[in-house]
Amino acid sequence: MFEILILLGILLAVGFSGFFSGIETAAYSVNTIDLHAKVAHGDMRAILVTKLLSNMPSLITTMLIGTNLSIFVATNLLTNYFTQLSFSKPELFTTLILTPFCFLFAESLPKRIAFEIPNICLIISARFIFICKVLFYPVSITLGGVGTILQYVLDKKGHADNEIIGKVRLYESLEARTAEGGISLEQYRMASRVMDHEKTLVSEFTLNPIETFTVPDSATCREAGRLIRENGYARALICNRFMRFTGEIVTINSIMNLDGMLDKSVTNASEKALLLDRKTPILHAISKMRDHGARIAIVKSRNGVFIGSVQLNTLLDSIVRGLSNIN
Repeated sequence: MFEILILLGILLAVGFSGFFSGIETAAYSVNTIDLHAKVAHGDMRAILVTKLLSNMPSLITTMLIGTNLSIFVATNLLTNYFTQLSFSKPELFTTLILTPFCFLFAESLPKRIAFEIPNICLIISARFIFICKVLFYPVSITLGGVGTILQYVLDKKGHADNEIIGKVRLYESLEARTAEGGISLEQYRMASRVMDHEKTLVSEFTLNPIETFTVPDSATCREAGRLIRENGYARALICNRFMRFTGEIVTINSIMNLDGMLDKSVTNASEKALLLDRKTPILHAISKMRDHGARIAIVKSRNGVFIGSVQLNTLLDSIVRGLSNIN
């Protein structure tokens, strides 16, 4: 009887590990169009999945905690069982048995299934995933804080020296070209002023959701289109009822393309907005926004929380004002 309980415990732990591993893959492979269609039809589990996916760092951390905790339980159960049987090297036998078993049933097979049917896996498991997220929340927050600190330290360590050396060399090149007469003094001043904007971050120009033109995620395409036109805009960010960004944007063109579906939820016409870290220098932000053809972007904190929005015109105006102050 004892052996049967140990075996069931190991199988259950490996099964949970496979579940968490598969959900991690499903989260990255989800079909958003199909998911939005279910949300528009009022599928509560699809709505819950959408909310879970809106904070991917937290969801992935939860899945990783579950995976490692399950493997830890399975390893300890089998090791203790071999120890009671007086095996000379219980850890070795545990490794030899669990490694191929876990690779097949806790990694390879679940990930393959989740990749083939990600939406089904997420919708069926939505409530259990939410429960796990609540249970693992203290650990998730702790790991998130540690990760943020490590990322900050590594960023400082990896980029500080290169950034300083690069700027010094660039300034030296500009000064040399000015001395040679290759560029005028005014051009040198303008170039220096633009380079100084590298220190300016998008967080200085971020508008909170109340200051940003938004439409609620509960609105229909018809209502959202009317709001956008009446206010003279071409696009709007989508917020939930708590006035928090959902990470999506809707344009008047995308609404007009949904002919015959204007009474559906605005999320059917939405698309993922460009995300910028609050520490992004404005010159990098302008480059990213132009590469993506975005006139507006959502600004997020280090832990992935949406904190506001920034407009391309605002960033460009700040540089123009800086250049106009040159004597």
